[in-house]
Amino acid sequence: MLAMIRLQKRPIPTASTASNGTTASRTRGRRLVSAFALLTVCLFAAHSLPSMASERSPELAKKGTQTALKASASTINEDKKITLTATVTPSKAKGTVTFYGRKAPTDPFQEIGKSSVVAGVAKLSGHIGIPGKIGFLAFYNGSSTYKTSASKIVTVISKK
Repeated sequence: MLAMIRLQKRPIPTASTASNGTTASRTRGRRLVSAFALLTVCLFAAHSLPSMASERSPELAKKGTQTALKASASTINEDKKITLTATVTPSKAKGTVTFYGRKAPTDPFQEIGKSSVVAGVAKLSGHIGIPGKIGFLAFYNGSSTYKTSASKIVTVISKK
């Protein structure tokens, strides 16, 4: 178990001699940290933290992922079907990918569908239905083993 060590400011009594020859006690605030204690704390932390990270935060133990998104066409008629393919690496990653779309660069993304990841690939097909530059994004939702990741935005031009 990792112990929290907090350095506290403690007054150090010191004796001083007044001009009349009497001795008075006063305090000066200093942090007392011996080199040995500091070295011990650093060595303990360096040795113990990597193995304890997974116990303290399961998110730290997860493996990283990358998500790439491709559209079946860069330009399409609005009444034609388009397929979005998200590739998650490593290909052993399981879970789902959520697909998002937006009508214009200033519009917020809205969820347009979800698909399960099979062998590192998730697909979503459908009609765009509106003309313009449509932006798409894929988000891998992660799992107990893998971290979340998002693709770059892919733009498809939809024509009437």
